[in-house]
Amino acid sequence: RTFGGYGLSDVAGLTFAPDLELRPIAAARRHYRQLTSALTAEFDGWRAEGSLTVAQLRGNVAGVTGHGVAGTEFTAGPFVRPNEATNFDGPLPDAAEFEAKVWLTARLPLGARGGLILTHILGERTTPNFTVEGRYRFTDSAGRSAPSELVRQVIGQTILVEPRGSRHYASRSLLDVHLERTFTPRRTRQATLSVDLFNALGSRALIRVKTSIDDQALSDPASQLGAPRERVAPRSIRLGLRID
Repeated sequence: RTFGGYGLSDVAGLTFAPDLELRPIAAARRHYRQLTSALTAEFDGWRAEGSLTVAQLRGNVAGVTGHGVAGTEFTAGPFVRPNEATNFDGPLPDAAEFEAKVWLTARLPLGARGGLILTHILGERTTPNFTVEGRYRFTDSAGRSAPSELVRQVIGQTILVEPRGSRHYASRSLLDVHLERTFTPRRTRQATLSVDLFNALGSRALIRVKTSIDDQALSDPASQLGAPRERVAPRSIRLGLRID
């Protein structure tokens, strides 16, 4: 049998001499610091836990899976595209700088059990950015149009227009409630009914906004920088049944 013109007898003579070699970039960095403290209290009939977490994520690599300077869309990155190195070092997205949690569980009347989880988060960072696209007309300081050949090589590059992490989302508080009761219809089986209420406070806090500066129009609020793109999920109920 032959494979691409090579027979099995040719395998021993093959060598590996790649033209390209992948190496990590020494200047690329992503540094995470975190400090967490927790306290637990147990009493007859109820239990409480609390935790405080302070964290910091800084560097110049917005994502570790090929994402570019904005942390949302793929680009070649600041080490290949010099324009993307503008403002690229600082607090990175997708990291809360402070988080406080309180858990409370207790036995309730009629054999039920219940629990509350209260979470308070703040410090998630975001940065306005601009992507160079071919549909724009570029001019110099005198107002003269720049030839397309001058900008052709930078089409698609994403530039941070403010220092990285210059803006952050408002703090938000979330309350989740859990109730359950166990029944024993048969001696060898147990059935547990549960109900969960998520976001009981009805928070509508923003967790994603428009960070790109491109087609903004005064007549369209959704196109403006900072316009809402995603909020905390609204109140929702989940029913559960477990049979042991």
